[in-house]
Amino acid sequence: MLETTGLTVEEIADAAGFGSATLLRKHLHAAVGVSPGSYRRTFTVPAGAGHDRRPIRGLAG
Repeated sequence: MLETTGLTVEEIADAAGFGSATLLRKHLHAAVGVSPGSYRRTFTVPAGAGHDRRPIRGLAG
């Protein structure tokens, strides 16, 4: 959800069942060594920069 939504860390923690943003931060840091904000900045694809889903010429059915 950090990569795909604009939800706050608090909202993500609640939706994911962590109970608090502090607990989510601790688990994320233990798992990948970064804060939620750092993770989001690193892995979020900017709007409009996603995959181009148009069929490749000659492969469209």
